Amino acid sequence: FGKKPVVAVAAAPSAGPSAGMEGGNNLDGGGGGGGSDSDSDGPAGSISRVADLSSASECLIGDLGMVLRDPPVLHLILHETVRTLEAVVESERVPKEEPRLHQLTGFLAVALGARKLLRDHSPVLPEAPIQTMTEFYPLLGEMMLESMLRDSDDEDDDEPEEQEAEEEEEGEVGQIGGKGTAAAAATDDSEEGEVRVGEDGEVLEVSEVAPKGSCKKPNSNQAMDDGEGQLVMAFTRLMASCDVIRKVALTYALRRLQAGDVRSARPIIAAAGAGGLPDNALIDESSFLVTLARRLAAMNSGRDQVAAAAPGSRLWRAAMDGVLLRACTVGMEVHEEVLRLIMAAAGAMKDKALAGLVEATLHVTRKSRKHHKRRAKQIVYEYEPVQVSQRGVIA
Repeated sequence: FGKKPVVAVAAAPSAGPSAGMEGGNNLDGGGGGGGSDSDSDGPAGSISRVADLSSASECLIGDLGMVLRDPPVLHLILHETVRTLEAVVESERVPKEEPRLHQLTGFLAVALGARKLLRDHSPVLPEAPIQTMTEFYPLLGEMMLESMLRDSDDEDDDEPEEQEAEEEEEGEVGQIGGKGTAAAAATDDSEEGEVRVGEDGEVLEVSEVAPKGSCKKPNSNQAMDDGEGQLVMAFTRLMASCDVIRKVALTYALRRLQAGDVRSARPIIAAAGAGGLPDNALIDESSFLVTLARRLAAMNSGRDQVAAAAPGSRLWRAAMDGVLLRACTVGMEVHEEVLRLIMAAAGAMKDKALAGLVEATLHVTRKSRKHHKRRAKQIVYEYEPVQVSQRGVIA
């Protein structure tokens, strides 16, 4: 600072050894004209100390990936991607034709490929996968549209257990058609519960009423389960194929859980437990695992408890059995949040189910606990510990 520019002097050809010595001792504006880098009196971070800019440019791509991979930056890009897709769906546009969505997806591809970019000698900017625009965004956009329609119609779809209880009551009422109806329907095994016999021997076809002892659901719920199963299979395949798709899908699931929309988040979490979130990617998704455990704990404690997230529900089984239990070995924070979730939901669980869940966490973390126990430092006391057999004030 206060000296003449160093770059112009460094770019000039050296006039000889004496010129380099004179430039090194000039306090007014030499700056080491022809001397070596060690003789230059420019600052440590100046351009005069860069020997070859071509080699430095190869590291710029890796540095760009590391900047975008920074957790706050990556978090911002992921949520901005989901918000952009929601705006595209709300305005009835095609995700493939949205340039902003292409740019955000490209940023995610660079951020998630930062490690590979740093290892390569000649790195190239990675491109977003093709299936992200052609398959994933349209599929996720359909889920967003259904969620918007449910919110606009003020439908309470977050309590499937109460709906199933009402459907069972309706089925029992429909079965009371006369004396001996249920017994006659139970003895008729050839009709598979679709035909029952009345008191006068007349055969009555009742397709929507299930006989006693069967677990057949109405056609609407059957179609909903089939559609959700297809969504789970599609998300499992897409999430396992690409890190960008998995990150965006898990981010959307957490956003819907925060809004209380269990139906939109359940297929993605079920897909993560079915193979969309492999074991080798659990460490990278530790922030998602911690947030998921906290979301479920909040939905199972306090006054605003959600029945669709209670122990035994489909969301609970998909999250706990499919994802969180096997993620207890990722780190202490994830394990601690899973135990807090179990404590929050312990009041709604039976003793046998609670004991089995605790035993499952102990079984999963057995190897990691042995490993940490071996690496733990032995406790050394400054003074000898007090013997337990002593009595009185000292004990």
